[in-house]
Amino acid sequence: MSLLLTDFDQWYDQFVTASPKQQHELLVDALSEPIPSDYAEEIDLIASVLDVFDMLIRQNLTDQAIQLTTLLQKHHSEIYQREFQYFDGQLLQYSLFHQAWQQVQEYLSRFRDHPVQSIDQLISVLDNLRLHGATDLAVNLCRATYKTVATSSQLISGAEWDLGVVVIMDLFEQAHHQLQQGETVDWSKVGADAAKFGFENTPKKCQEVEKHLTEDWQVSPDVNKAFKQDRGLILRHLLLEFCRYMYCQQQMSFVCSELIWSTVLDCCNHQDRPKKQLTQPDSYFSISQQALDKYVGQLVGGLLSMRQAQGFAVLWGIPYVYKFLLDKQIIREETYHQAFKATTALKGFLIKGFQQSLWQYNFVHVWQRPAQVSAEEFAAETEQFVKSAEQVEPLSEEPQERSDFSFLHKTPKQEVFGKAESSSSGGQNTSQATKSTQPPQPIWEPPKPRKSPLQEAAKLSSKGKKGKSKKSNKGFKSSS
Repeated sequence: MSLLLTDFDQWYDQFVTASPKQQHELLVDALSEPIPSDYAEEIDLIASVLDVFDMLIRQNLTDQAIQLTTLLQKHHSEIYQREFQYFDGQLLQYSLFHQAWQQVQEYLSRFRDHPVQSIDQLISVLDNLRLHGATDLAVNLCRATYKTVATSSQLISGAEWDLGVVVIMDLFEQAHHQLQQGETVDWSKVGADAAKFGFENTPKKCQEVEKHLTEDWQVSPDVNKAFKQDRGLILRHLLLEFCRYMYCQQQMSFVCSELIWSTVLDCCNHQDRPKKQLTQPDSYFSISQQALDKYVGQLVGGLLSMRQAQGFAVLWGIPYVYKFLLDKQIIREETYHQAFKATTALKGFLIKGFQQSLWQYNFVHVWQRPAQVSAEEFAAETEQFVKSAEQVEPLSEEPQERSDFSFLHKTPKQEVFGKAESSSSGGQNTSQATKSTQPPQPIWEPPKPRKSPLQEAAKLSSKGKKGKSKKSNKGFKSSS
């Protein structure tokens, strides 16, 4: 019988001072036999499991991480169900990378059945599905969960946005495909179907969609004036044009290209600049390396961010977006080159900071090669991302020093019987209340003086779990 069952204090003293390798062994031994659920809850077993699981994932010891979750599901299924989102979201990325679709479906099933419980991780999972081109899986997930999320009293208003836009853009893509095949589109049906997922089904909006999916939008000489008068309208026009452009030029789905577009747009909106610069398309899309650095750094390293994938998506997506804008004569060549130069410089920092986990973001090479990147460079970068999965770091056999911050170790003597609700103050979260059992946060030393936010964020990226940060979007959604 495991010491954990007979004397938890003694077991925990061994656990917190053991080497990472010994911690893993102690936990595997403890999980290999049933533990009464009330006792597991009392000792907060899940905190220790998440700590070791996260360590295994960071060091690319995925097989051992899967073994840990298998034991937890086998002997402690109720505990696993309460915390599945912290495990399944990570393992789903691994299955996406290997295109193990049956496993992907298995992990998605729990998110589909419990979307409110897992909302923060669900949105992160959805990002990954969209960016990997798993469109059908993303659409089916959103159709199955949208109503539950939209009507939940436990979530903030608008939490369903990320789900609804996936279905809406897929409906637009289907209509565009029908047009390409010479078929007739029932636009009233498209609008009615899209309205179920938040589309503002007015005659004006429907005419906008039909026009942009039916014919190329010719940018008029007075586009600057139109942009100043109604920026949102012009950005909606450009969104649909960009989706068509990527569908035809890069064989990318509307669902994926919309996420790239909205993330780049969000980056532009986060720049601190005079309002006058926002009234002209060229200056609106003008982006400095410093601003891009700060934005991507927040995505990949913010303490509440679970959208690291978008950090990669914005850097690798800008060449597509800005080539489109240049071709449409929305921006000047100077603006285009400035953006491309900034992304090229910052990619190096991101690659260096994520050397062991680049495989998680290899969706940027599932996309077709952008015209600005040579075939040789694209192939070499792809190989670097793929091989990062082989950079396995064995668990250390060096004993751990127990922290003086004893209150962080949830022992029976200290805070087993009173799990306080913790509130987050660093950003907006989708959930109205923070879970009482949060995944353990590592204690790291204060960062050394930095050269850029992105370098600092990448340095911290391999440590701990992140929460979700909402982003602003512009599109065909109802304001209600």
